[in-house]
Amino acid sequence: MSSCGIVILNFNSPEDTIRLTRSLLHQEGVSIKIVIVDNGSDDDSYNRFKDIAKLSDKITVIRNDYNSGYAVGNNIGLKFLSEVDYKCIINPDVIVSDAHLIHKLIELYETLKD
Repeated sequence: MSSCGIVILNFNSPEDTIRLTRSLLHQEGVSIKIVIVDNGSDDDSYNRFKDIAKLSDKITVIRNDYNSGYAVGNNIGLKFLSEVDYKCIINPDVIVSDAHLIHKLIELYETLKD
């Protein structure tokens, strides 16, 4: 079974991030590792993510003390995904309703020549 690491970069969007994280935990056909990077939110996002991380050892939460921007924030998360077959960045407002989505994306990716 393939493994996929997913980075979710959050800035003051805890509801969206939590909804997405919960849906990703139900992915089938692939081993999932989720890294939530709180990119300097000035609300209670980080504390809410610490609570959701208790639900599964598949979730890691990283707090960035300031908003370092989209690319740097995602790169912070990607550094924690060294032992996965595939890496994916998903914005918090994405809705994942297909429990096989990540598995399907991996299968499609493996058909590409380059």
